[in-house]
Amino acid sequence: QHSLSPTHLLYLPSRELRGLPFEQLACVKGMFGHNVTRDFSLHLFVHRMTMPLLQSNHEEAITAFQTAMRSSTVETLTMPETQVERNKVTLVSDPYNEDTLNTDGETLIDTHKRIVQSENLSSPLHFTGDTYTPSRDDFNRILMESSGLVYTGFGRVLSAFGGSKVAGNLHLGHMKMVALLVMASNDAAVRRQTKSDSTKTLAELKTDQAHATALLLSFRGVRSVLSVISPVPTLLIQKAADSLVTSMAKNKEPVFAARKSLLQHEVPVVERYQRIGQTEAAQLPPDMAEAPQGDDSGSEGEKTALLFDAYSASSLVCYGLPWVRVA
Repeated sequence: QHSLSPTHLLYLPSRELRGLPFEQLACVKGMFGHNVTRDFSLHLFVHRMTMPLLQSNHEEAITAFQTAMRSSTVETLTMPETQVERNKVTLVSDPYNEDTLNTDGETLIDTHKRIVQSENLSSPLHFTGDTYTPSRDDFNRILMESSGLVYTGFGRVLSAFGGSKVAGNLHLGHMKMVALLVMASNDAAVRRQTKSDSTKTLAELKTDQAHATALLLSFRGVRSVLSVISPVPTLLIQKAADSLVTSMAKNKEPVFAARKSLLQHEVPVVERYQRIGQTEAAQLPPDMAEAPQGDDSGSEGEKTALLFDAYSASSLVCYGLPWVRVA
């Protein structure tokens, strides 16, 4: 339970069922909306919640966890709120400088620089790939010295952290939140990912999957992992980073509320196919050009639609504590 979300649904899917988009079921959305999170086991979820009790000087407790201890008894455990220090939130965007689309809109790096300046995020560890190609030591330093991380880029991410052998040996109990806005794709990213994959064993390739990466980070102590688990267009990754960081840093929204605001956001249909700041006309798919989905809005009856369609929405999954927020 949470003061901002009295009813929150926790999914604990098995390995065989983890690929199903439970969050998009009509019955679930009707009862819980987007107040849904996942975890890998109930034991791990309770461990995430009780970790703050091992630390001191926490803020006023506003969260509670109810567990059926006996058939006729419910015990309530009151927990401190989990907050990320603002100056320890690190943004890493397009670390391999692969966003080279020829457009008049913003690139991922442009969006990164605008967000850092507008939201006054002062971490010295912010990184973009237009300066130099980062090493594994650079990524490990970011993981070890940050309390929150928003990583935006192409392809999969675990190999950038040094793979499971390196990342699996890091103690990340200080990390409150990691947002992995990845799985975008273009030619440069595919070539890099293919070259990297050619040197990995089958076991390493399995560990490099989005679900396994979230599991590894959770086992190392991260409280909340927000991850894109399926390939989505680069412009959605860009807009997700812009919306999530603004919601959490400016509006002080917890992870679940920032995700909810993003998934409920409606835009004119044409904006679903435009980069931030793009003025060039976007080429709509034939079905959208002929009969765009959505409701009429505005005095001119402009068609609108959800920024994230059902597939894209199912790709953005929250693991662990959904109420982590920026202090």
